[in-house]
Amino acid sequence: MPFTDLPHLRRIVLGGEALHLGPLEQWIGRYDVANAYGPTETCVEALVAEHLSPGEDPVPIGRPLPGVRAWVLDAHQQPVPAGEAGELYLGGQGLTTGYLDRPEETAEAFLLLRLPGPDGQERVYRTGDRVQQRPDGQYMFLGRVDSQLNLGGVRAAALLTDQAASGRPRLVLHVETDDTGLPARLHKQLANQLPPSAVPALITARPSLPSTSTGKIDRLALSHTACELTAPDTGATGPDPQRSASCSISEPSRRDADR
Repeated sequence: MPFTDLPHLRRIVLGGEALHLGPLEQWIGRYDVANAYGPTETCVEALVAEHLSPGEDPVPIGRPLPGVRAWVLDAHQQPVPAGEAGELYLGGQGLTTGYLDRPEETAEAFLLLRLPGPDGQERVYRTGDRVQQRPDGQYMFLGRVDSQLNLGGVRAAALLTDQAASGRPRLVLHVETDDTGLPARLHKQLANQLPPSAVPALITARPSLPSTSTGKIDRLALSHTACELTAPDTGATGPDPQRSASCSISEPSRRDADR
């Protein structure tokens, strides 16, 4: 949305996606802009950065609202040292009781943990979001915990797509590289280290991954090319007539490796 001078507007609260300052600089300079964060499982808003400042990048997601408690935990669900990155866990009065008629998913997402605090044990929701706490107490969103791939410094994005012909989902890995031989080598390496269900069905190599206007990986653009990929077992490229009948994105996720 282009900048518009709205004399009666006093405050803007944004949320739903990670913010990038580029398109917002004029708005932040003119209005009081807040950034709100919170998954549905915590009754939507859980953290709020009350007042964003021009030039503040990355944009913080703020501090916990009253009644919300937050922890940054490591892979063993232990608190990380101050300032280090980890997974964000949320607790407090706004936590939902779980997912309707989905007990397994509820048990996986909502945990009873021993955490620092007056109660000793705390029922928490594991957000799957990777965060870091600044010295001023505000949290910064770094990405998804389950979206972090370390491919030897190679930037990658994975999409879970549905193949209409078979009705089965498949994992497609897009790799940003000029090395056309990398997909076959990468598939072999992943096949040796991961269970079969986690190995990408297809891998594509491209000089650069498409980006949106806000700098995020354009998952929709990638999904449109999901049927014209590199087959990891052969390295052959081009559309497969059997595959390309219909191919649609069903559950995209951004997977970036640090460069």
